[in-house]
Amino acid sequence: MKRRIERPLRLFTGLTLFTFVITHFLAHAAGLLLLPGMEVARRTLLWAWDTPPGQALLAGSFVTHAGLGLWALYRRRHLRMPAGEAWQLGLGLCIPLLLISHGMAGMLSDDLYNDPLTYPRAIVLYWITAPETLLWRQLLLLVIVWIHGCIGVRGWLMTKPWYRRRASLLGAFAMLLPLLALAGIVNAGWDAERRAAADPAYLEQFRPPPAGTPEAENRAALAAISGGVFNTYVLLLVGTLGLRQYRNWRARATSPVRIAYPGGRTVTVPRGTSVLEASRANGIPHTALCGGRGRCSTCRIRVTEGVDALPPPNATERAVLERMKAPRAVRLACQLRPVAPLSVTPLLSARDNGRTFAVTAPMDSGRELAITALFVDLRGSTSLAAERLPFDALFIVTRYVQVVTDAIRKHGGYVIAIAGDGVMGMFANEDDPTAAAASALRATADLWRDIEVLSRDLAEELDQPLAFGAGVHSGLAVVGAVACSEDGSLQFIGDTGNVAARLEEMTKTLGATVVFSDAAAELAGLRQLEHLERREVAIRGRDGTLGVRTVQRQEDLRALLEGAGA
Repeated sequence: MKRRIERPLRLFTGLTLFTFVITHFLAHAAGLLLLPGMEVARRTLLWAWDTPPGQALLAGSFVTHAGLGLWALYRRRHLRMPAGEAWQLGLGLCIPLLLISHGMAGMLSDDLYNDPLTYPRAIVLYWITAPETLLWRQLLLLVIVWIHGCIGVRGWLMTKPWYRRRASLLGAFAMLLPLLALAGIVNAGWDAERRAAADPAYLEQFRPPPAGTPEAENRAALAAISGGVFNTYVLLLVGTLGLRQYRNWRARATSPVRIAYPGGRTVTVPRGTSVLEASRANGIPHTALCGGRGRCSTCRIRVTEGVDALPPPNATERAVLERMKAPRAVRLACQLRPVAPLSVTPLLSARDNGRTFAVTAPMDSGRELAITALFVDLRGSTSLAAERLPFDALFIVTRYVQVVTDAIRKHGGYVIAIAGDGVMGMFANEDDPTAAAASALRATADLWRDIEVLSRDLAEELDQPLAFGAGVHSGLAVVGAVACSEDGSLQFIGDTGNVAARLEEMTKTLGATVVFSDAAAELAGLRQLEHLERREVAIRGRDGTLGVRTVQRQEDLRALLEGAGA
């Protein structure tokens, strides 16, 4: 099936079904108004779905969405996947098993036999007649349907620029509605029990019809239809699993493809396997925040060998690549299904994935040390994000953060905090604070160089090279581990970090890329500073002024460090 048809069809049918579920849950919640209110809510909220066009849309969406679920299961070359995807697929495949009898009764009993499944009848059936089996099955269905739908809707919405601003509100709605629906069902059940206790004849109207009557025959026929549909779905599910196994066996035997990863790792997979599927099947970490649906670009790879043998991108991949202005060798791992050997490099590290970097520090808590703080911030990040989808901006910022943190760690520093595109690093050596200060400046020179290299690598995706500012300052601070989680993290308390951040902020007004204080220069043992402009600046929150040096060119900083032997 063409992906350009499958994706919108899956989205349309899924949203149609989810809309029906929301209205159904609202009707359930009306059980808080007792059974009469619940039935009025059903007739009001579900009237559109009870019309012939509404029923046709609902039935068609259900059959199509279930079929697409089986197709998604068949298309997968393996069943190793992130937990969210596994839950969504697994729950989606279970829904028809629980829904068929309920849905057939709700849609066909009225149309075929003029025997509507009203809320009073359903509540008595589930709550009083057969609660041990029917009630728990319906409650389980409610939970499974809602979780499956929420996972799918979130996967669709998380690519929208406004989603993060509304995520908490949507999350509250996702928690509140099913709770209200469950509360409505329970309250309606209690209401049915109360009515039955007050009037023993109340239940008589809901008793099964006597055997041999037309009503009994109609319900038996409906049960037979439901059983046939259920068995058909089970056969389709089992058949899909069997066809998967046969296809994979045949592909492994006739046309394997070799994929080489960085670090010398090479895997062999059946032809038709996507690069993302190959990574997951072989336990190779590979980021794909949208679940491999081609909605984001976080699974992107650079093909270092085998570019000429790559198949052309499909419509889904081509749209993302064009938006990224990606070079020919950059492809989406979730969409690329190689037909010949190739070597790839994932461009977004799965271990980072937009999260805070872990800090490991073999230092005791609560010690006052002479430290050097380095604060680095990306300039123009607001416009960078405004011009791109969130995942594209995340990719660029993550690569930048990797460059900065790698430079800090390379020179013995500690990554203290990452806030957006701002990175705070600390350099401390109790025995040799001069070496720590010099390491901070060497790290600054290296990250300057590496950011320029990164800008060249991303030249086809950037309108202009990445720009940054860095502030460096030395001073006393209390250094220790802050155990805010199981892992904890290294932090320092004092004015040194605040000054470094203020100096970075001043790079914009001083027309410099790096500003370091006289205290940092003195501690690092720098002497020949005449060629760098010196300023006396006021630091917000501090008395007096602070002497600083400004650096406009990377060559000037490197020459200074080489001259001092730092």
